[in-house]
Amino acid sequence: MGRIFLGKPSHWIGLLVVLGLLAATGSARLQVTAFNLHTAVLAACAAALVGLVVLTVRRGERVTRDPIPEPRDPG
Repeated sequence: MGRIFLGKPSHWIGLLVVLGLLAATGSARLQVTAFNLHTAVLAACAAALVGLVVLTVRRGERVTRDPIPEPRDPG
């Protein structure tokens, strides 16, 4: 399963928590009744997931399936 689900279990748990939170905002119809609140929740969830990955991944640790190439020198 490690070859299919890359990343740490905490990343997947965080994603499931965020999906549950966004499902709750959808069932409360916040996207229609309180759009600003819905947008703030969405932005906070995105920031939390990015922060979770940044804080829990060590330098040099593989995060993506394919290697990310180094940027070329524009010189």
